[in-house]
Amino acid sequence: MSKDYSPNDVLENYRASFPDEIGDLFYNLFNQVSALHIDWKNYRSLYGTSPERIMLLNSSASSFFRHLERIMRHYVIMAIARLTDRAQMRNKENASLQKLLIMIKPHVEDKFYNELESLLSNLEASSSKARKLRNAILAHSDFAVALHYNSEPIEGISREEVENILGQIRVFMNEIEFYFKNSQVAYEQVITSSDAERLLKVLSVSKTLEKRLK
Repeated sequence: MSKDYSPNDVLENYRASFPDEIGDLFYNLFNQVSALHIDWKNYRSLYGTSPERIMLLNSSASSFFRHLERIMRHYVIMAIARLTDRAQMRNKENASLQKLLIMIKPHVEDKFYNELESLLSNLEASSSKARKLRNAILAHSDFAVALHYNSEPIEGISREEVENILGQIRVFMNEIEFYFKNSQVAYEQVITSSDAERLLKVLSVSKTLEKRLK
């Protein structure tokens, strides 16, 4: 029988596996990446699976689910931007993947570090749109962008691009986890009991009952 680990158990395990205070940062990033995958899974369940599901949402509460779609999409973009931020911006340090790479550098072989640096460089390039959207629109309101003075409009991010970014994040995190803990995390297979799939089932049953009562 598998043991259920509390959040504190997981944190202590990371602290024991990583040198210095790297375990605390890795645990924080582990939670950020896990939450991002849950949010993306729920988004895809609601809006990226089938036209029938979109019809169900529209027939249930169209204005609300349109608004929710925008909130969820923006939240995913913000999460990607935070993870791929520079280690330090102005006088503030960030709990980002670049900060993790800097902290582990003294504790790994040069070859492994160079491989991680290359992975992160590719990830940062792939997620540059997310940071531009965050900086100009989502977290701030860039004057030129808001008033359409910008000659180069800010590009959106496709679902394929998000999937690619998440895949790169998983590889980066799991390379480090395997190096220090000889284990990996299946972030893409995260399971929650009360997720979007549950909501869709409730809405479907509600619609069936509503038809029967008419």
